[in-house]
Amino acid sequence: MTAEKKLWLIEGIPGSGKSTAARKLGQTLHAQAYNEAELHPCDLAWHAVLSRAELDAFIARHPDKERAICENSAVCGEQMLLAYAQLGLDGEEFARMEAREAFNGRYAPEELMTLMEARWRGFAQRMTGRNIFECAFMQNPVGELMLFDDLPEEEIRKMQLRLTGCLAGCDVKLGYLRVPSVRATLESARAERVDDKGNPVWAEGVSQIIAQSPYGRAHGLSGWEGMVRFYETRQALELRLVRAMPFPTVIADASDHERAQRELAAFFGEA
Repeated sequence: MTAEKKLWLIEGIPGSGKSTAARKLGQTLHAQAYNEAELHPCDLAWHAVLSRAELDAFIARHPDKERAICENSAVCGEQMLLAYAQLGLDGEEFARMEAREAFNGRYAPEELMTLMEARWRGFAQRMTGRNIFECAFMQNPVGELMLFDDLPEEEIRKMQLRLTGCLAGCDVKLGYLRVPSVRATLESARAERVDDKGNPVWAEGVSQIIAQSPYGRAHGLSGWEGMVRFYETRQALELRLVRAMPFPTVIADASDHERAQRELAAFFGEA
């Protein structure tokens, strides 16, 4: 009997319900759900790219965290990836690791694709069972290629298809949570993602990243309105990308979370 090699991808803009869907579907369908910021087999977001010597030096600075560092690091070719957000670092050390991420314009598009392809191909070769990713396949790479490389749609589509080529031999499906109102979805996320004083730190941080990016500057995006415009554009682009994928996909209406959950469960659970 052939072992299962299933990969179920959940995508959508922030606030569409990806994380909740991944967690619930993991429980319902008995799958391993991987979350953003945790040590991830493919995603590069919230992972510092370090040499072995740099990782050893990091451990030497934090001997009390050695076990956690080892549990949250992985080999990637000749480099090491560290899921630094899991380590409880102070502000200065956190910022130092954040600056070593592959995203946010630190790698040229082709360099980034080479790193991503190595990650996805390696996972596909060793993958077993049922696996759920949220935001790793589309949100993070597409956001990077849009914001920091300002690539045309055709180039982004080609790069997405290169990632699909890394998944040969795997049973892949993608479910996209489409929101009918990007503005309303972001308003809800802005109200929920606040600090302990009620400040909308998530929305402020994201809007600043968008405004300061090459894409944001080229398209005159700033503040809250610029953030809404960006995600309206990104959702429209991603929906076109979904329809271009070579594996089964479904687009679910995220305005009804329970119905969307049932639709994704039925879609992923099909033989």
